[in-house]
Amino acid sequence: MKWGFAGGAWRELRSPLFKNALLLMANSPVNQAFGFLFWFIVARTYSTVDVGLAAASIATVGMLGSIAAFGLGTGLVRYLPEAGDKADLMINSCLTLSGLAGLAAAGIFLLGAQWWAPQMGFLTSHPVYAATFLAVNAASAMAGTANGVFLARRQTRFILWQSVIQGFRIPLPLVLVAFFGVFGIFGSWALAMLVSTAIALLWFIPLVQPGYRPLPKVKRSAIGDLLHFSIVNYLAGIVGVIGGSVLPLVIVNILGPESVAHFYIASMMVGLLERIPAAVTSSLFAEGSQPDANFSRDVRRSARFLVPLMGIGIIVFCFFGDLLLGLFGKEYSDAALRLMQLLALSIGLGVIPGLYGIKLLIQKRVRRIMVLSSVGAIVSLGFVAILLPYRGLTGVGEASLASNGVMAILIGFLWRTDMRMATRRTA
Repeated sequence: MKWGFAGGAWRELRSPLFKNALLLMANSPVNQAFGFLFWFIVARTYSTVDVGLAAASIATVGMLGSIAAFGLGTGLVRYLPEAGDKADLMINSCLTLSGLAGLAAAGIFLLGAQWWAPQMGFLTSHPVYAATFLAVNAASAMAGTANGVFLARRQTRFILWQSVIQGFRIPLPLVLVAFFGVFGIFGSWALAMLVSTAIALLWFIPLVQPGYRPLPKVKRSAIGDLLHFSIVNYLAGIVGVIGGSVLPLVIVNILGPESVAHFYIASMMVGLLERIPAAVTSSLFAEGSQPDANFSRDVRRSARFLVPLMGIGIIVFCFFGDLLLGLFGKEYSDAALRLMQLLALSIGLGVIPGLYGIKLLIQKRVRRIMVLSSVGAIVSLGFVAILLPYRGLTGVGEASLASNGVMAILIGFLWRTDMRMATRRTA
Protein backbone atom coordinates (compact mmCIF):
# COMPACT_ATOMS: atom_id res chain seq x y z
CA MET A 1 0.00 0.00 0.00
CA LYS A 2 2.79 2.38 0.95
CA TRP A 3 4.64 1.49 -2.22
CA GLY A 4 1.50 2.15 -4.21
CA PHE A 5 1.14 5.56 -2.60
CA ALA A 6 4.81 6.37 -3.24
CA GLY A 7 4.49 5.20 -6.83
CA GLY A 8 1.42 7.33 -7.35
CA ALA A 9 3.17 10.36 -5.85
CA TRP A 10 6.16 9.78 -8.13
CA ARG A 11 3.93 9.57 -11.21
CA GLU A 12 2.17 12.74 -10.07
CA LEU A 13 5.45 14.63 -9.76
CA ARG A 14 6.51 13.45 -13.22
CA SER A 15 3.33 14.76 -14.83
CA PRO A 16 3.82 17.89 -16.98
CA LEU A 17 2.01 20.07 -14.42
CA PHE A 18 4.40 19.33 -11.57
CA LYS A 19 7.49 18.57 -13.63
CA ASN A 20 7.45 22.07 -15.09
CA ALA A 21 6.41 23.59 -11.77
CA LEU A 22 9.35 21.89 -10.04
CA LEU A 23 11.74 23.12 -12.72
CA LEU A 24 10.41 26.64 -12.24
CA MET A 25 10.79 26.22 -8.48
CA ALA A 26 14.33 24.95 -8.98
CA ASN A 27 14.96 28.12 -10.95
CA SER A 28 14.12 30.15 -7.86
CA PRO A 29 16.76 28.77 -5.45
CA VAL A 30 19.33 28.84 -8.25
CA ASN A 31 18.46 32.44 -9.06
CA GLN A 32 18.28 33.34 -5.38
CA ALA A 33 21.57 31.61 -4.60
CA PHE A 34 23.33 33.51 -7.36
CA GLY A 35 21.56 36.67 -6.29
CA PHE A 36 22.56 36.06 -2.68
CA LEU A 37 26.22 35.61 -3.60
CA PHE A 38 26.12 38.64 -5.90
CA TRP A 39 24.58 40.94 -3.31
CA PHE A 40 26.73 39.48 -0.54
CA ILE A 41 29.84 40.51 -2.49
CA VAL A 42 28.29 43.85 -3.38
CA ALA A 43 27.21 44.63 0.20
CA ARG A 44 30.70 43.84 1.49
CA THR A 45 32.49 45.78 -1.27
CA TYR A 46 30.41 48.89 -1.95
CA SER A 47 28.87 51.54 0.26
CA THR A 48 25.24 51.22 1.35
CA VAL A 49 24.39 54.25 -0.80
CA ASP A 50 25.87 52.60 -3.90
CA VAL A 51 24.02 49.37 -3.14
CA GLY A 52 20.75 51.29 -2.78
CA LEU A 53 21.19 53.21 -6.04
CA ALA A 54 22.12 50.07 -7.97
CA ALA A 55 19.20 48.16 -6.44
CA ALA A 56 16.81 50.95 -7.44
CA SER A 57 18.24 50.91 -10.99
CA ILE A 58 17.85 47.13 -11.31
CA ALA A 59 14.30 47.32 -9.93
CA THR A 60 13.57 50.03 -12.49
CA VAL A 61 14.73 47.73 -15.30
CA GLY A 62 12.38 45.08 -13.95
CA MET A 63 9.52 47.55 -13.88
CA LEU A 64 10.17 48.95 -17.37
CA GLY A 65 10.83 45.50 -18.82
CA SER A 66 7.54 44.21 -17.47
CA ILE A 67 5.71 47.19 -18.89
CA ALA A 68 7.42 46.89 -22.28
CA ALA A 69 6.69 43.17 -22.60
CA PHE A 70 3.04 44.05 -23.40
CA GLY A 71 1.93 40.83 -21.71
CA LEU A 72 3.04 39.03 -24.87
CA GLY A 73 4.69 36.19 -22.97
CA THR A 74 1.36 35.41 -21.34
CA GLY A 75 -0.33 35.62 -24.73
CA LEU A 76 2.15 33.12 -26.16
CA VAL A 77 1.39 30.63 -23.40
CA ARG A 78 -2.30 30.84 -24.25
CA TYR A 79 -2.11 30.98 -28.07
CA LEU A 80 1.12 29.30 -29.20
CA PRO A 81 -0.17 25.73 -28.59
CA GLU A 82 -2.83 26.34 -31.25
CA ALA A 83 -0.76 28.51 -33.65
CA GLY A 84 0.13 25.77 -36.15
CA ASP A 85 2.30 26.95 -39.04
CA LYS A 86 2.10 30.55 -37.80
CA ALA A 87 4.13 29.73 -34.69
CA ASP A 88 7.46 31.15 -35.92
CA LEU A 89 5.89 34.39 -37.09
CA MET A 90 4.00 34.66 -33.81
CA ILE A 91 7.19 34.28 -31.77
CA ASN A 92 9.20 36.76 -33.85
CA SER A 93 6.40 39.32 -33.85
CA CYS A 94 6.10 39.15 -30.08
CA LEU A 95 9.87 39.39 -29.52
CA THR A 96 10.22 42.32 -31.91
CA LEU A 97 7.39 44.28 -30.31
CA SER A 98 8.66 43.72 -26.78
CA GLY A 99 12.26 44.61 -27.69
CA LEU A 100 11.28 47.88 -29.38
CA ALA A 101 8.99 48.77 -26.49
CA GLY A 102 11.82 48.08 -24.04
CA LEU A 103 14.06 50.55 -25.85
CA ALA A 104 11.31 53.17 -25.95
CA ALA A 105 10.45 52.80 -22.25
CA ALA A 106 14.10 53.08 -21.23
CA GLY A 107 14.62 56.12 -23.44
CA ILE A 108 11.63 57.91 -21.92
CA PHE A 109 12.86 57.09 -18.42
CA LEU A 110 16.35 58.46 -19.10
CA LEU A 111 14.98 61.66 -20.67
CA GLY A 112 12.93 62.38 -17.56
CA ALA A 113 15.24 60.91 -14.91
CA GLN A 114 16.19 64.34 -13.60
CA TRP A 115 12.57 64.92 -12.60
CA TRP A 116 11.30 61.55 -11.30
CA ALA A 117 14.55 59.90 -10.15
CA PRO A 118 17.21 62.60 -9.67
CA GLN A 119 19.33 60.39 -7.40
CA MET A 120 19.78 57.92 -10.28
CA GLY A 121 21.50 60.51 -12.45
CA PHE A 122 24.59 58.30 -12.76
CA LEU A 123 22.76 56.44 -15.55
CA THR A 124 23.02 59.51 -17.81
CA SER A 125 26.50 60.62 -16.69
CA HIS A 126 28.26 58.63 -19.45
CA PRO A 127 27.13 57.40 -22.89
CA VAL A 128 28.17 53.82 -22.05
CA TYR A 129 25.96 53.85 -18.95
CA ALA A 130 22.96 55.16 -20.90
CA ALA A 131 23.50 52.69 -23.77
CA THR A 132 23.74 49.80 -21.30
CA PHE A 133 20.52 50.88 -19.63
CA LEU A 134 18.75 51.02 -23.01
CA ALA A 135 20.04 47.63 -24.12
CA VAL A 136 19.32 45.79 -20.89
CA ASN A 137 15.75 47.10 -20.83
CA ALA A 138 15.17 45.72 -24.32
CA ALA A 139 16.74 42.42 -23.26
CA SER A 140 14.62 42.26 -20.10
CA ALA A 141 11.41 42.72 -22.09
CA MET A 142 12.43 40.11 -24.66
CA ALA A 143 13.53 37.64 -21.98
CA GLY A 144 10.06 37.74 -20.43
CA THR A 145 8.51 37.11 -23.84
CA ALA A 146 10.92 34.24 -24.55
CA ASN A 147 9.92 32.62 -21.26
CA GLY A 148 6.38 32.52 -22.61
CA VAL A 149 7.63 30.35 -25.47
CA PHE A 150 9.27 27.91 -23.05
CA LEU A 151 6.13 27.72 -20.93
CA ALA A 152 3.87 27.24 -23.93
CA ARG A 153 6.06 24.38 -25.16
CA ARG A 154 6.28 22.96 -21.59
CA GLN A 155 10.09 23.18 -21.66
CA THR A 156 10.77 25.24 -18.55
CA ARG A 157 14.24 23.79 -18.11
CA PHE A 158 15.48 26.52 -20.45
CA ILE A 159 14.26 29.17 -18.03
CA LEU A 160 16.42 27.46 -15.41
CA TRP A 161 19.40 27.45 -17.76
CA GLN A 162 19.06 31.18 -18.27
CA SER A 163 19.40 31.70 -14.54
CA VAL A 164 22.50 29.51 -14.47
CA ILE A 165 24.04 31.58 -17.26
CA GLN A 166 23.28 34.79 -15.40
CA GLY A 167 25.27 33.47 -12.46
CA PHE A 168 28.51 34.53 -14.13
CA ARG A 169 27.78 38.07 -12.88
CA ILE A 170 28.89 37.11 -9.35
CA PRO A 171 32.61 38.02 -9.52
CA LEU A 172 32.19 41.01 -11.85
CA PRO A 173 31.57 43.68 -9.17
CA LEU A 174 34.99 42.96 -7.68
CA VAL A 175 36.59 43.57 -11.08
CA LEU A 176 34.60 46.69 -11.92
CA VAL A 177 34.59 48.47 -8.55
CA ALA A 178 37.87 50.25 -9.20
CA PHE A 179 36.69 51.62 -12.56
CA PHE A 180 32.97 52.32 -12.37
CA GLY A 181 31.81 52.77 -8.77
CA VAL A 182 28.06 52.27 -8.48
CA PHE A 183 27.87 51.32 -12.17
CA GLY A 184 30.11 48.38 -11.35
CA ILE A 185 27.10 46.81 -9.64
CA PHE A 186 24.52 47.68 -12.27
CA GLY A 187 26.84 46.94 -15.19
CA SER A 188 27.66 43.47 -13.85
CA TRP A 189 24.00 42.58 -13.57
CA ALA A 190 23.21 44.09 -16.99
CA LEU A 191 25.98 42.20 -18.80
CA ALA A 192 24.72 38.87 -17.44
CA MET A 193 21.16 39.69 -18.53
CA LEU A 194 22.29 40.60 -22.04
CA VAL A 195 24.29 37.39 -22.49
CA SER A 196 21.55 35.09 -21.18
CA THR A 197 18.90 36.74 -23.37
CA ALA A 198 21.06 36.40 -26.48
CA ILE A 199 21.58 32.69 -25.79
CA ALA A 200 17.84 32.21 -25.24
CA LEU A 201 16.99 33.80 -28.59
CA LEU A 202 19.75 32.24 -30.68
CA TRP A 203 19.95 28.78 -29.14
CA PHE A 204 17.20 27.80 -26.71
CA ILE A 205 14.10 28.85 -28.67
CA PRO A 206 15.25 26.98 -31.83
CA LEU A 207 15.55 23.86 -29.65
CA VAL A 208 11.90 24.00 -28.55
CA GLN A 209 10.63 25.35 -31.90
CA PRO A 210 12.48 23.38 -34.62
CA GLY A 211 13.30 25.43 -37.69
CA TYR A 212 12.85 28.74 -35.89
CA ARG A 213 15.14 31.67 -36.75
CA PRO A 214 15.06 34.96 -34.81
CA LEU A 215 14.15 37.73 -37.26
CA PRO A 216 12.97 41.29 -36.48
CA LYS A 217 9.50 41.35 -38.01
CA VAL A 218 5.90 41.96 -37.02
CA LYS A 219 2.99 40.21 -38.79
CA ARG A 220 -0.43 41.27 -37.59
CA SER A 221 -2.03 38.22 -39.22
CA ALA A 222 0.00 35.93 -36.93
CA ILE A 223 -0.83 37.70 -33.67
CA GLY A 224 -4.31 39.15 -34.16
CA ASP A 225 -6.18 37.39 -31.35
CA LEU A 226 -3.04 37.13 -29.22
CA LEU A 227 -2.44 40.87 -29.47
CA HIS A 228 -5.95 41.73 -28.32
CA PHE A 229 -5.66 39.28 -25.44
CA SER A 230 -2.18 40.54 -24.52
CA ILE A 231 -2.97 44.25 -24.66
CA VAL A 232 -5.80 43.96 -22.16
CA ASN A 233 -3.65 41.69 -20.01
CA TYR A 234 -0.81 44.19 -20.50
CA LEU A 235 -2.92 47.00 -19.07
CA ALA A 236 -3.66 44.84 -16.06
CA GLY A 237 0.05 44.04 -15.80
CA ILE A 238 1.04 47.71 -15.84
CA VAL A 239 -1.27 48.34 -12.91
CA GLY A 240 0.20 45.38 -11.05
CA VAL A 241 3.76 46.50 -11.75
CA ILE A 242 3.02 50.03 -10.59
CA GLY A 243 1.60 48.59 -7.39
CA GLY A 244 4.85 46.75 -6.60
CA SER A 245 7.92 47.69 -8.63
CA VAL A 246 7.49 51.40 -8.07
CA LEU A 247 8.15 50.89 -4.36
CA PRO A 248 11.97 51.26 -4.59
CA LEU A 249 11.54 54.65 -6.26
CA VAL A 250 9.10 55.73 -3.55
CA ILE A 251 11.37 54.48 -0.79
CA VAL A 252 14.52 56.09 -2.20
CA ASN A 253 12.76 59.47 -2.34
CA ILE A 254 11.08 59.26 1.10
CA LEU A 255 13.45 57.16 3.24
CA GLY A 256 16.72 57.39 1.29
CA PRO A 257 19.07 54.98 -0.53
CA GLU A 258 20.00 53.05 2.63
CA SER A 259 16.37 52.01 3.12
CA VAL A 260 16.17 50.86 -0.51
CA ALA A 261 19.18 48.61 0.12
CA HIS A 262 17.48 47.12 3.20
CA PHE A 263 14.18 46.69 1.34
CA TYR A 264 15.81 45.16 -1.73
CA ILE A 265 17.81 42.56 0.19
CA ALA A 266 14.80 41.49 2.28
CA SER A 267 12.43 41.31 -0.68
CA MET A 268 15.02 39.50 -2.78
CA MET A 269 15.41 36.77 -0.15
CA VAL A 270 11.70 36.36 0.59
CA GLY A 271 11.17 36.27 -3.17
CA LEU A 272 12.27 32.64 -2.98
CA LEU A 273 9.02 31.89 -1.16
CA GLU A 274 7.03 33.88 -3.70
CA ARG A 275 8.40 31.76 -6.52
CA ILE A 276 6.66 28.63 -5.18
CA PRO A 277 3.08 29.72 -6.01
CA ALA A 278 4.35 31.58 -9.09
CA ALA A 279 5.92 28.39 -10.45
CA VAL A 280 2.84 26.29 -9.79
CA THR A 281 0.42 28.81 -11.28
CA SER A 282 2.64 29.32 -14.35
CA SER A 283 2.71 25.58 -14.99
CA LEU A 284 -1.03 25.41 -14.30
CA PHE A 285 -1.59 28.10 -16.94
CA ALA A 286 0.50 26.19 -19.49
CA GLU A 287 -1.41 22.97 -18.79
CA GLY A 288 -4.78 24.70 -18.84
CA SER A 289 -4.00 26.14 -22.28
CA GLN A 290 -3.51 22.69 -23.82
CA PRO A 291 -6.38 21.18 -25.87
CA ASP A 292 -6.96 18.28 -23.45
CA ALA A 293 -6.88 20.34 -20.24
CA ASN A 294 -8.89 19.54 -17.08
CA PHE A 295 -8.52 22.76 -15.13
CA SER A 296 -10.72 21.96 -12.14
CA ARG A 297 -8.77 18.79 -11.45
CA ASP A 298 -5.43 20.55 -11.85
CA VAL A 299 -6.43 23.36 -9.48
CA ARG A 300 -7.17 20.83 -6.75
CA ARG A 301 -3.86 19.09 -7.39
CA SER A 302 -2.03 22.41 -7.28
CA ALA A 303 -3.66 23.44 -4.01
CA ARG A 304 -2.70 20.17 -2.33
CA PHE A 305 0.85 20.73 -3.50
CA LEU A 306 1.07 24.38 -2.43
CA VAL A 307 -0.33 24.34 1.10
CA PRO A 308 2.43 22.33 2.87
CA LEU A 309 5.25 23.98 0.91
CA MET A 310 4.01 27.48 1.66
CA GLY A 311 3.53 26.63 5.34
CA ILE A 312 7.12 25.43 5.68
CA GLY A 313 8.46 28.44 3.80
CA ILE A 314 6.58 30.96 5.93
CA ILE A 315 7.86 29.30 9.12
CA VAL A 316 11.47 29.50 7.86
CA PHE A 317 11.32 33.20 7.04
CA CYS A 318 9.39 34.17 10.16
CA PHE A 319 11.58 32.31 12.66
CA PHE A 320 14.97 32.32 10.96
CA GLY A 321 14.84 35.58 9.01
CA ASP A 322 17.30 37.29 11.34
CA LEU A 323 19.93 34.66 10.54
CA LEU A 324 19.36 35.00 6.81
CA LEU A 325 19.54 38.79 6.80
CA GLY A 326 22.48 38.71 9.20
CA LEU A 327 24.57 37.14 6.45
CA PHE A 328 24.56 40.55 4.75
CA GLY A 329 25.49 42.35 7.95
CA LYS A 330 23.84 43.30 11.23
CA GLU A 331 22.60 46.53 9.67
CA TYR A 332 20.32 44.58 7.31
CA SER A 333 19.00 42.29 10.04
CA ASP A 334 18.19 45.19 12.35
CA ALA A 335 16.45 47.24 9.66
CA ALA A 336 14.56 44.64 7.62
CA LEU A 337 13.65 41.62 9.79
CA ARG A 338 10.10 42.73 10.51
CA LEU A 339 9.64 43.61 6.83
CA MET A 340 10.76 40.12 5.79
CA GLN A 341 8.33 38.42 8.20
CA LEU A 342 5.38 40.50 7.03
CA LEU A 343 6.21 39.94 3.35
CA ALA A 344 6.34 36.17 3.93
CA LEU A 345 2.86 36.18 5.47
CA SER A 346 1.61 38.40 2.67
CA ILE A 347 2.84 35.98 0.01
CA GLY A 348 0.86 33.20 1.67
CA LEU A 349 -2.32 35.24 1.34
CA GLY A 350 -1.55 35.87 -2.33
CA VAL A 351 -2.04 32.22 -3.33
CA ILE A 352 -5.82 32.54 -3.71
CA PRO A 353 -5.67 35.57 -6.05
CA GLY A 354 -2.93 33.82 -8.04
CA LEU A 355 -4.98 30.70 -8.71
CA TYR A 356 -8.07 32.74 -9.57
CA GLY A 357 -6.05 34.85 -11.99
CA ILE A 358 -4.98 31.72 -13.90
CA LYS A 359 -8.59 30.62 -14.09
CA LEU A 360 -9.51 33.94 -15.68
CA LEU A 361 -6.59 33.81 -18.12
CA ILE A 362 -7.54 30.36 -19.38
CA GLN A 363 -11.11 31.54 -19.82
CA LYS A 364 -9.74 34.67 -21.61
CA ARG A 365 -11.59 36.93 -19.16
CA VAL A 366 -8.83 39.51 -19.19
CA ARG A 367 -11.11 42.46 -18.53
CA ARG A 368 -11.95 41.08 -15.10
CA ILE A 369 -8.22 40.62 -14.51
CA MET A 370 -7.69 44.29 -15.34
CA VAL A 371 -10.41 45.35 -12.92
CA LEU A 372 -9.02 43.20 -10.12
CA SER A 373 -5.44 44.39 -10.79
CA SER A 374 -6.63 47.99 -10.60
CA VAL A 375 -8.44 47.37 -7.33
CA GLY A 376 -5.41 45.56 -5.93
CA ALA A 377 -3.02 48.37 -6.91
CA ILE A 378 -5.28 51.05 -5.43
CA VAL A 379 -5.63 49.11 -2.18
CA SER A 380 -1.88 48.41 -2.00
CA LEU A 381 -0.75 51.96 -2.77
CA GLY A 382 -3.37 53.31 -0.40
CA PHE A 383 -1.98 51.27 2.48
CA VAL A 384 1.58 52.24 1.52
CA ALA A 385 0.68 55.93 1.42
CA ILE A 386 -0.83 55.68 4.89
CA LEU A 387 1.80 53.51 6.56
CA LEU A 388 5.17 54.23 4.89
CA PRO A 389 5.73 57.79 6.17
CA TYR A 390 5.00 56.79 9.77
CA ARG A 391 6.11 53.16 9.98
CA GLY A 392 9.07 53.16 7.60
CA LEU A 393 9.99 49.81 6.04
CA THR A 394 7.76 47.98 8.51
CA GLY A 395 4.88 49.95 7.04
CA VAL A 396 5.69 48.53 3.60
CA GLY A 397 5.30 45.00 4.96
CA GLU A 398 2.12 45.88 6.83
CA ALA A 399 0.68 47.46 3.68
CA SER A 400 1.47 44.33 1.65
CA LEU A 401 -0.13 42.03 4.24
CA ALA A 402 -3.25 44.18 4.57
CA SER A 403 -3.77 44.62 0.81
CA ASN A 404 -3.27 40.91 0.06
CA GLY A 405 -5.68 40.03 2.83
CA VAL A 406 -8.35 42.31 1.39
CA MET A 407 -7.85 40.88 -2.11
CA ALA A 408 -7.93 37.27 -0.86
CA ILE A 409 -11.32 37.88 0.77
CA LEU A 410 -12.70 39.62 -2.31
CA ILE A 411 -11.49 36.95 -4.74
CA GLY A 412 -12.64 34.13 -2.50
CA PHE A 413 -16.12 35.61 -2.71
CA LEU A 414 -15.91 36.00 -6.52
CA TRP A 415 -14.67 32.45 -6.99
CA ARG A 416 -17.50 31.05 -4.89
CA THR A 417 -20.00 33.12 -6.89
CA ASP A 418 -18.57 31.79 -10.18
CA MET A 419 -18.95 28.22 -8.94
CA ARG A 420 -22.57 28.79 -7.97
CA MET A 421 -23.37 30.29 -11.37
CA ALA A 422 -21.65 27.39 -13.17
CA THR A 423 -23.69 24.92 -11.10
CA ARG A 424 -26.93 26.67 -12.02
CA ARG A 425 -26.06 26.64 -15.73
CA THR A 426 -25.45 22.89 -15.67
CA ALA A 427 -28.53 22.11 -13.55
